[in-house]
Amino acid sequence: MTNWLRIGDHETALFGNRRWEFKFSGGTYLLVATEADQEFISIEYNNKTELWPIALKEKSGDTYKLSGMADWVPEILEDVRWFELFICPAPNITYWGDSVIYRTDFTI
Repeated sequence: MTNWLRIGDHETALFGNRRWEFKFSGGTYLLVATEADQEFISIEYNNKTELWPIALKEKSGDTYKLSGMADWVPEILEDVRWFELFICPAPNITYWGDSVIYRTDFTI
């Protein structure tokens, strides 16, 4: 089990400004996370942009984990899910529902 160090709400997680294209069964979407705004991540799909709130920031070694609620985007998720975004050499995002992994998406 990995030991995660929580980063306070008023502290900055130093992961830089990141843009990734994630693949899922319906195509791809762009996810943007920035050091300047650590309250939200931005999701771009089909010329629409959604902001998902970040509830928790954590670090383990060189890996950061941002977690929060993935608001409903019917083309990507049928329902609201909890997300865990892993910022590491092989970024991925896991979606949870009812304490069960719904899906994990990986970068292209």
